[in-house]
Amino acid sequence: MKMLAERMVFVNGNFVKWQDATVHMLSHSFARGSTIFEVISLYATASGPAVFRLHDHITRLEKSAAYLDMELPSGHDALCQAVAETVRRNGLARGVIKVVGYYPQFALDIQPPQKRLDIAIFALDPAQDIENLEVSFEKGTSAGIARWRKLDPETVPIEAKAAANYLNGMIARLDVQKRGLEDAIMLDTQGFIA
Repeated sequence: MKMLAERMVFVNGNFVKWQDATVHMLSHSFARGSTIFEVISLYATASGPAVFRLHDHITRLEKSAAYLDMELPSGHDALCQAVAETVRRNGLARGVIKVVGYYPQFALDIQPPQKRLDIAIFALDPAQDIENLEVSFEKGTSAGIARWRKLDPETVPIEAKAAANYLNGMIARLDVQKRGLEDAIMLDTQGFIA
């Protein structure tokens, strides 16, 4: 089984080994959740690997940055090329790609020290790279109404694919799992299914 240690990660124009793609634990993005990201599927086709709707995903990353007043370090085409090169360098036919925009600098203040983000791009094949991965779409699931409400669009820009926005779904799922269920159904602040 090919493990993650053999994967290469794109970090700000350079490729580094998986274990060297790190950021300090007191960086603004780690400490405050100020990370934006996209998760993109990679499919094996007769013509070679195909990144699913790459331009749409990079456009959404750009919109997430704009919603949060962040600056990406490179343009749309350069990011698309970096994704393609990351896939190529890792020799993947299928898998998943994660593009992450983050503030690497140490920061105690609620505001980041600068607007410009760093970019990291990961490409992996979960079937090869993650031990004991079990995904089944045939067994079904159990779900319940979470006590936590979905973030209201007037509180934060929920359209931004930002790490901090995912805390809401995480605690909702934890809530229902404590009751023996697997997935959360969230209501909005008016009590409608979100």
